[in-house]
Amino acid sequence: MRRLMTRLLFGLCIGMSLWACSNETAPEPVTNQAPFIRITAGPVDDQEDSYSTRIWWTGWDNDGIVEHYEYVVDPDPAFSLDEVRAPEEFPEISRQVIRGPRNRSDTLRFSKPTGDGIASFDYIQTTDFNKVFSFSTTMADTGQIEGSLFGPLPRYSGFHTLYLRCQDNEQTYSDIDRLAFTAVSITPSAQIVRPNITAEFLTVGPQITFTWDGFDPDATTPRKKPVAYLHKLIKLDELTPPIRTIDFRDPEFIFYRLADHLPWTRQSAESLSTSFFLEPPSSYAFAVRAIDESGAIEPFLDRTRGSDAGNVLVFSSISSGGSPVLTINEASLGTFSARGGGTFEFEIAVNQPLYFNWTAQARDYGGTITGFNYGSDITNLDAVGPNSGWVGWSELPGNVEPISFDTPGVHSVYIKARDEGGGETLAVIIFKVIEFTFANEFMFVDDYRDQIKPRDNERDAFWDEMFRESGKFGPNALNENTVFEAHGPNDGLFFVPQVPTLEQMGNNELLIWETFGGGSDGTTAFLRSSQTSRKIQAYLRGGGKLWLSGHQTVATTIATADGRSDFAYPHDLLPGFFAYDFLKIFSSQVGNVGVADMDRHGLWEVTSFPGEPEFLPTMQVDPAKMQFGDGFGVPRTDLVIDPIFEATEDDFTGQIDSLYAYKSLGNFRTPPRASTFDRKLCATRWHDPSPDRKQGRIAWFGFSLYYFNNDQAQQTFNSLIDWFREESVLN
Repeated sequence: MRRLMTRLLFGLCIGMSLWACSNETAPEPVTNQAPFIRITAGPVDDQEDSYSTRIWWTGWDNDGIVEHYEYVVDPDPAFSLDEVRAPEEFPEISRQVIRGPRNRSDTLRFSKPTGDGIASFDYIQTTDFNKVFSFSTTMADTGQIEGSLFGPLPRYSGFHTLYLRCQDNEQTYSDIDRLAFTAVSITPSAQIVRPNITAEFLTVGPQITFTWDGFDPDATTPRKKPVAYLHKLIKLDELTPPIRTIDFRDPEFIFYRLADHLPWTRQSAESLSTSFFLEPPSSYAFAVRAIDESGAIEPFLDRTRGSDAGNVLVFSSISSGGSPVLTINEASLGTFSARGGGTFEFEIAVNQPLYFNWTAQARDYGGTITGFNYGSDITNLDAVGPNSGWVGWSELPGNVEPISFDTPGVHSVYIKARDEGGGETLAVIIFKVIEFTFANEFMFVDDYRDQIKPRDNERDAFWDEMFRESGKFGPNALNENTVFEAHGPNDGLFFVPQVPTLEQMGNNELLIWETFGGGSDGTTAFLRSSQTSRKIQAYLRGGGKLWLSGHQTVATTIATADGRSDFAYPHDLLPGFFAYDFLKIFSSQVGNVGVADMDRHGLWEVTSFPGEPEFLPTMQVDPAKMQFGDGFGVPRTDLVIDPIFEATEDDFTGQIDSLYAYKSLGNFRTPPRASTFDRKLCATRWHDPSPDRKQGRIAWFGFSLYYFNNDQAQQTFNSLIDWFREESVLN
């Protein structure tokens, strides 16, 4: 060990002596090499490309690492290329660091004084290797548009230069790389959506509201919407020379030349409407132009574009111009509309409650609805105040409390709508109010045409037996005072079915109505009573009760455009449909069995639903009443395909009972052949025990009782009559 230590010390001393005596100096430190940067992909230099484009780059450092990149787009031309390349080397250029949200995302703002003030540009740091740039396009392009004519093109452009540099871990910058190209944007478009441009020249009142929408075909957002709009309203009477609305031909010449001294108003796309107070009587023109995110502005002005509205509207303003369209709905009266004014006449019962709903629109002339007012039996329509009879202006969409009249005679309801310019529409609803006596218990309405099977006398005999054998009526219950024959005796007197008057209906507590949807050329007495005159609705609202049965019963509660029963099954029932509002069939699909494959699908039995209360006895079709015996079941039966979910309906009152489920003839074949109609609901009833109920009891059978065995039909008839008798029309 001692010998080893001696040798080490000796070697160290010799080494130190040799270094001390040497003439050589220590090596110089190595100079840091600047990093490099290259743009690797993007638009072609000095060519055209989309204003929104992705550009890639890369950088490297031979003796270290690249820490971040910096880019600048279109630096102020007050800076030379050398100043852009390395602004830190110029003492007159100051640098301000604006901290970014994370490391190496700062903005470096370089500024210097110029003769016009302070010029500056920003280098923005990033660690990314690519970025989508949205370049501005503020130059409207022109070119050959038609033959030898030159004019604006549907595009804007802008020349841009991108500079990139990088910095390494020794804080040394690379030289710059640059890309210069022309960014191009397709111009967006605007369209006026309010007022509706339905007339060549529109007349409005003293105020107007415009609403528009727009489309930007090359926007970077999924909705493809402009970011802003320019709009201008010009008073044509004040131009030099003045322009009449009928002489308005060239929107671009008028707006860009004659009205060039009037400024365009810029408006963010967050709001797509604007309003003006006008100076009637005057003529005006309004235009709106879209602006996209690159700055491109819609160059074209058109009143129409094909069959669509354009971005220019010409109109006149007069003090009395423009009236709202007032639409009124009441379940027993239907839906009707008026503009400016309108008179409507109906028959109703004494104390029949009326529940109105109303809406109004003024969009076709640029107005905005500000309120509604209503009253009944007003003697002076111009009166105002608490004793005028008017309830007062409000935004309520209907009457809060039901309107009714407790005395017979002629009464009226008045409903008004008003827009922001003072334009009003008045609807006058005149009622012939009839007092229901309910002197008789029932009226039977024979709404069938004579058929090969059954004949009219066979059907009449069946119903006569039902009443006579029930033990609930006298022996001659069916007579000329209790039967209404829509087609006259033996169905041979009237081709067009006759309709009971409301007075006739109101003399009876219950209407037992047998109908056949085909009727006379698709017209039935029930269709005329429920859709043309709406007497049935008034009868029910007045407290009357209804048992409706037969073929295609739902079809005959819906009128087609030409006034016939609507056989386009299935029916999607909605509020406003008689079957929805009054029969309480709240179903999105009511079907009809039709006439095809009656040996399988035809009705043969109705029975209670399994697990449900047995309200009525099971009934089976009597083959002797069928034209082909047991070869075919009963056709044209209505049934509910989708269930009735009354509990989900707003303001539902009362109770619905599911009476019968459908059972087809195919179930009785050997082997059985089930039908898709099996177990579907085909008969219901509804009642409301509340003394404030809106209508009387109803029962709906989607089939005719006639076809079933008389004994079984008699039990059903008796049970249903007892059920109807449970409710008095007087409470």
